[in-house]
Amino acid sequence: MIVRRRLLGYAMAVGASLSFAFGTGLAVYTYDHGTTPLSVTTFRTVLSALFLLLLIRFTAGSFALLPRDRRIILALGAVMAVQSITHYVAVLLLPLAHATLLLYTYPFFIAAGAHLSGQERITPAILIALAAAFCGLVLVLDIGGDFDFSVLGIVLAVTAAASFSVVALISQPIIRRSPDSRTITLNLHVLPVISFLAASAALGDWSMPDTREAWVMLAFVPFFYCFALVGVFYAIGAIGPIRMSLIMNLEPVAAIAFGFLLLGQHLDAPQLLGAALVIVAVVAVRWIPAQREARAGDRPAG
Repeated sequence: MIVRRRLLGYAMAVGASLSFAFGTGLAVYTYDHGTTPLSVTTFRTVLSALFLLLLIRFTAGSFALLPRDRRIILALGAVMAVQSITHYVAVLLLPLAHATLLLYTYPFFIAAGAHLSGQERITPAILIALAAAFCGLVLVLDIGGDFDFSVLGIVLAVTAAASFSVVALISQPIIRRSPDSRTITLNLHVLPVISFLAASAALGDWSMPDTREAWVMLAFVPFFYCFALVGVFYAIGAIGPIRMSLIMNLEPVAAIAFGFLLLGQHLDAPQLLGAALVIVAVVAVRWIPAQREARAGDRPAG
């Protein structure tokens, strides 16, 4: 049962990385057709919360959470809101490749945080896998040439990385003792839904796409976002935040693969080498023994 749950955790992390790649690409496309980061984030978050509510309700899932755990998760929702908006604005201020690479510093934040908090000790093998995956991303994203330098963009991208790391690390013990990780994801939506709706109302920003094609793209964004978050938080409970974050390095690789297959974009040899490095690191982590320090009261989620 434990082995099967861990295998499902790896599969959910892979699925989440693909879903994030699709969702972010679709969201960025709509920016050129009438939307804004705030309007897309609000639309995505509200509909994602609705999907989750219906999913749990109609699959006989559990809404139960310990009162203290619910308060912590609701507070983490504010951190998630910061992560969402800083990431989307950073993509506007920086070249996409640079913004993405800065965001993907979060596996290092998570590894350091997990080690310091006693959730999992960093081993040499984990460090090698993290470094290999990051070097692979540098090649995949084709970092080079002129850099449209934006201090604010850099700060926002790193803030998004740090915010996601905080959510992953603090939620992990709660997910492991919760009967349904989807309830964690739903409660994380509460404050973002309220804050994004309030911000949209205060700024009068309800910008929607100006073409039918962009509307179709936007309609899929909440679906991919919802599935990705469900996958991420299930994986955090099943395989731990370090392995989840390492597998999520597949997202940029998936993005360039989609560009090649669907848009006819060119891939050069360094990008293919980088993709291979990321994939090797992700596959290798499956066989790296976990060095966890069990915490009192933690137990696998059902």
